[in-house]
Amino acid sequence: MWTTTKGSAVSLAGHRGEVFIAAQTPYRVLRVRIKKGVVIDGITDADLRFDSFDRDFKIAAPTDVIDFSNLSTLPPIYTVVSVDTSGCLSPCAVSALLKNLGGASGALAPSTVTFTMTDPATGKVLGSCQARVQPDVGYNSTTTVGCTMGGVNGQQVSAAIVSATADNPGHA
Repeated sequence: MWTTTKGSAVSLAGHRGEVFIAAQTPYRVLRVRIKKGVVIDGITDADLRFDSFDRDFKIAAPTDVIDFSNLSTLPPIYTVVSVDTSGCLSPCAVSALLKNLGGASGALAPSTVTFTMTDPATGKVLGSCQARVQPDVGYNSTTTVGCTMGGVNGQQVSAAIVSATADNPGHA
């Protein structure tokens, strides 16, 4: 028997350590001591004492958590579904259809979409513009954003490739 300030305990000892359990119900673990030189799951020379049972530590669960089993609790995560260049004349108006794979709130900042026009022969960037996604849409919903690229001419536009990339700033 081992005596504690809370009463007596039973010691269960082995070659790797000792566990002390309260002698009265509800038989709580009071102490775990690992013997010198023994390693258990990367822990060495531990002497863990457990007390303050049945006390309220006033720990509150956070309210703004992400629940990965419920994707709507994520901040917005936009992906580009398609790019529309039908309005790309002079000036060149482009738009993109986006799908939100996350939720509608909790991001550090609004998501943005960057449109880039590239010459396929040279790989040279001919123009670019950026659009903010506002307001955010809910999980699995779509929205359209667009912007205008200046400084490109009709000849460049007809042969160019326009791509769109979404930047999602993540959770606050």
